[in-house]
Amino acid sequence: MYNSYMADLTEEVNSKEVKEFNNGLMTKYAYHIKHVYKINKILDLKYLREKYNFRPPQAFMYTDNYKELIEEILNIKKDKIR
Repeated sequence: MYNSYMADLTEEVNSKEVKEFNNGLMTKYAYHIKHVYKINKILDLKYLREKYNFRPPQAFMYTDNYKELIEEILNIKKDKIR
């Protein structure tokens, strides 16, 4: 059995440095984590494939392609651990 976690990032994610990092203009940057949550429902790959036709990304994914999945994740019961 494994645990799943998610995090809220601080407002600093919209900073100039993050935009430069996301555009490939710099190679080092760390996102500031505001809160960490343990997710109380496991969304295994089989479930994600069947319900959302989800395919794991090789490097990144656009959340616009999975709006219903993002909504489900945001509404899952979770426990704040930090």
